[in-house]
Amino acid sequence: MAINHNSVVFDVTDFKVYPLVSDSGQASPTYNTGIDVPGIASVSLSPEYVSATLKGDAKVIATKARIDSFTMSAQYGRVDLDVMKTIMGGTVTDAGSGTTETATYGVTGGQQAPYFKVAAMIDDTELSGGAIVIVAYKCMLSAATVLDQSSESFGQPTMDITAIQPLHTDTNMVEVIFYETAPTL
Repeated sequence: MAINHNSVVFDVTDFKVYPLVSDSGQASPTYNTGIDVPGIASVSLSPEYVSATLKGDAKVIATKARIDSFTMSAQYGRVDLDVMKTIMGGTVTDAGSGTTETATYGVTGGQQAPYFKVAAMIDDTELSGGAIVIVAYKCMLSAATVLDQSSESFGQPTMDITAIQPLHTDTNMVEVIFYETAPTL
């Protein structure tokens, strides 16, 4: 029996970011090891269209549109320095020992934001034992909230991402993959 091409989806169970190592156009992009985004709470994916309308003789003659990019948003439950480094650039430095240990994330002004890949998994689907995975292959952060804290509530970091076409044109910009058996991201 062929795999379903549709399913209801419930919840999101995993989300990772992968630092982009190379995107030469001569081969598929390469990435470093994925960094888990801890406590993923929500993910959204939306296509962004470029469109134009041709008018003449007091009417619309034609219209054209194409997908230019995708926007993604994610909200998660734990502040993570390695995720911050992957999506915003900068450095993470561990120092000290014992009770004087520190972990510091630092970023300088004017630093170029890095490219990265994202993958999200939804495993509560109608695919018996399966999952739906969303992959965006070349992304850059467009906005983020690192801390959003108030009294008597949990802070949840957020990220807004723009996904574009990798230089290697045989690599898709975004994929939504239905798996019969849930993979590991």
